[in-house]
Amino acid sequence: MRDIGYLAAMGKAGGGRNETDPRFVSLFSVFNMTFPSEDSLFLIYNSILVGHTQAMSPDIQGIVSTITKMTMALYRYVARLYNN
Repeated sequence: MRDIGYLAAMGKAGGGRNETDPRFVSLFSVFNMTFPSEDSLFLIYNSILVGHTQAMSPDIQGIVSTITKMTMALYRYVARLYNN
């Protein structure tokens, strides 16, 4: 097989995932992306929701940041349950 590209993603070791062998990893181009900060996540998701609610009433537009904060809090709660 020639000229084939592979793309894969993985989480850090733990929770049933194992460390990868450094000799195996050295055969690939590896890019590491850290998880964005809470402020960055809020900006990303809030901006998306603001765009989606532009055609809606001002009452709904006014609670966009609250919806984003509540959704992020729910995510943190569920992630904490899953990781313990």
